[in-house]
Amino acid sequence: MTAVIFVLLPTAFATDGHHLRAADATASSFLYGGYNRHLENYHPNYVLDDDPETAWLEGVDGLGEGEELVIAVTAPAPVGALTLRIRNGYQKSDKLLRANSAPQQVELVLTDSLGARVSTTEHSLDKKMGWQELVVEVPDRKDVASVALKVLTAHAGTVYKDTCISDIQLFTGPSAPVNAEVQAAAHSQLMAWVSERAAEAGAASGGKEVFASGMYQVADRRKQAASAVAPLMHPHSEQALSLSKSRQWFKVETVARLALPPEGLPELKEVLELAHTDLISIAEAQGQFVHFNHTEHTENGWGLDRAHRTNVAIDWHPGQPRRPHAVFYTDLAERQYMVGMKTHRDLRKVEVLARYNTQGGLQSVWTRQTNDNVVTEVLAVNHFDARGLILESQVAVLKKVYHYLEDDEVGVREQSGLTYLRVAQ
Repeated sequence: MTAVIFVLLPTAFATDGHHLRAADATASSFLYGGYNRHLENYHPNYVLDDDPETAWLEGVDGLGEGEELVIAVTAPAPVGALTLRIRNGYQKSDKLLRANSAPQQVELVLTDSLGARVSTTEHSLDKKMGWQELVVEVPDRKDVASVALKVLTAHAGTVYKDTCISDIQLFTGPSAPVNAEVQAAAHSQLMAWVSERAAEAGAASGGKEVFASGMYQVADRRKQAASAVAPLMHPHSEQALSLSKSRQWFKVETVARLALPPEGLPELKEVLELAHTDLISIAEAQGQFVHFNHTEHTENGWGLDRAHRTNVAIDWHPGQPRRPHAVFYTDLAERQYMVGMKTHRDLRKVEVLARYNTQGGLQSVWTRQTNDNVVTEVLAVNHFDARGLILESQVAVLKKVYHYLEDDEVGVREQSGLTYLRVAQ
C-alpha cells in the first residue's frame, strides 16, 4: 500500500496551484430551524461560497462528533498535493466564533472517480479567526473526485453546541491538468444557488425582518428578580388594557407569510402575522369579535364554555393616517364547571400588543399568556440602525404562578424573570 504523507500548516499557505470548485456539498446533517426553512443559513453548500458570514452547522444533538461533510470535485491525476484551506468555526464575528462549537480533530478521506479510497488522514484544527491549511500528498496515478471531512472531536462553544465550518477551499498542485472552464461552471452553479436561496428568503418575508435572529443567546444566565423585569412589561400591559376598551375594531389580513418565531420562544408566534405594517391589510370591522361562542350546559352538572377571538384595536401614529403605532387583540378559551359545591375554571388566554416605528417595522411585541394559574409575559424589543435594519433583539420573560387563598383571594406563589439578548447573526 502506498504511504500517504499529510502535513498541517496553520500559517503558511501554499495556494499557487489550481483552485478546485464544486457546485454543491452534502452533509450527514445540518441545522434546520425557523430562520432557514428556505435553507438560506446553515446548508453545507455555504462552505463553498468564500463568505465567512455563512456557515455549515451540523444538526444533531451534542457537538456533532461523527458528522460528515462531503465535497465532490474534479481533480485529474497527477494531483500532486491536495491543499485544504478552512475557516474553522462560525467566523462571522469573534463573538459568534466563541459562542459556537468548531471541529478540533477531523478525519479527511479522499476518494477517486472509481469510488476507491485514495487516503485517510487525521488532522487537528484550532478554533480561531482566519484560514488554516491542511495538505495531503496524493499518489501520482490517483485522481480525486471527492473530499470527505468527518468531525472526530470538537472545541465546545461558550453558548451553543452546534459545530460550524464557515468556508473550505481546495487546491491541487500547479502541475495538475485541471480544466479551468469546468471549475468556473461549477462555481457559477453554486453562486446561482446562493442567489436563489436569498431571493426565496426575501420573498417569504416580503424583505422585512422580524427579529434579529432565529435563535436567542442568554445574555445573563442568572434568574433576575421579577422586580427588575416587571417594569419593562408595565407600559405595554397598560396600553393593552387601554386598547382592550376600544370602541373601534379593525379586521387585519396577512399579505405575506413570515418566518417562524425565534427557537425557544414559541410565545412570539402569535405576532408574526403582524410583523410589519407593509405586510398586512387593514379594514374596519363590524364589531369587536372575529368569532364568539358562549355555551351553557347542565348535563352531568352545570358548566359554561366560552371562547372568542377579537378583531384588532389600533393606536395610530400621530400625523400619519393609516400608519399603526400599536395593535392589540385577545384570544380566549375558558371552561367553568361545578365539582360538588365549588366552581372550577380552565382558562387559556393570549393577549398580544405589537408596536411599530414610523417606517412600519416591528419595534416591540408584548404577549401575555394565561394558562390556569400560570401567567407568562414575554416582551421582545428590536433595535434598528440608521438604515432601518435590525441590529439586535432583546427579549424579557416574566412568569408568575398563582395560588388560591381563603375566600377565593389570589396570591402570588412564585415569580421569576429572565432576560435574553441576541445580536443579529
